[in-house]
Order: sequence, then C-alpha cells, then structure tokens
Amino acid sequence: MSVEQKKTVIDGVTYSVTQLDAVSALKIQTKLVKVLGGGIYGILENIDKVKSIEDASKLTGDILKAVIPAIANNFDDDTATQLVLSLFERNVFYDRVIEGQTVPTVLEFETYFIGKPQLMWKLALFILQVNFSMGELKGSNSHTIEEPAEMTPDSAS
Repeated sequence: MSVEQKKTVIDGVTYSVTQLDAVSALKIQTKLVKVLGGGIYGILENIDKVKSIEDASKLTGDILKAVIPAIANNFDDDTATQLVLSLFERNVFYDRVIEGQTVPTVLEFETYFIGKPQLMWKLALFILQVNFSMGELKGSNSHTIEEPAEMTPDSAS
C-alpha cells in the first residue's frame, strides 16, 4: 500500500494531508488512545456521521462535548499539547496563491492558527480521518473524504 495524500477545503482554503508512516502513526495512535481513554467512545459515536468536512464542522461541538470530560480526566496540559502538535508535526500543507500560481505550503502550527482555534480542530479531525480511518474502527465504510475540484491554470485566477 502506498502513502496517500488527501485534500479537503475548509473555509475556502485547500489543505493537503499526507498519511503518516507506520511508526509515526503508531506513536500518535498510542497517544490518542492513552489520552482519550473513555472519550474515544464519544468520537466513535459521532464519526460515522462525518461524510464531509462540512459535517465535521457541524459535529465538532458534539464530538468535543462527548470527548472533553473524559480527556480532562486522563491527561495534563503537556500531554494534550503534545498530542495535537504531533498531529500537525509534518505532512500538512495548505494552498497559497502567489503571483497567480497555487503553491502548496507547509503549515506552521505556531503561527497559522493564531486566532483560529476552531479551524485547528476541524483540520485535526481531518488529519485523524486520513491517518486512522476513524469510521473503520466501528466497522463502517460509509464515510468518505471529499476531494476538492481539481485546479486548472484557467481557474487559478
């Protein structure tokens, strides 16, 4: 199986997430299970409802309400921060238009999300979906990640 890159559009910006290598994914998955503890059930109850990033946006509040109490009991601030940062550590890009050309740009967590915490959570859910096929944890193949329309040189302006 080859490494795949998935794209989504959130708030008009195209984001690309490349799947993690197996060792990195295992490390993050272990942190995720450890941190979420019982909160994983809140994600699993809602993840099948996510058919697109718009659904994820609508369900972010429900998912967070289900997960936050369990998370709060399982870790300290450093653990939470490390988990989120590890999701964005590499393989996450956004499209910038420079002089009429679309340029994939590495997402720099420290500066990109200033004043955009909701966006951070939306993209974090997409990263989880790309790397861990979250719906498959419940045996579901019903949700898909929507691909944005392909950009052509004529549509870039």
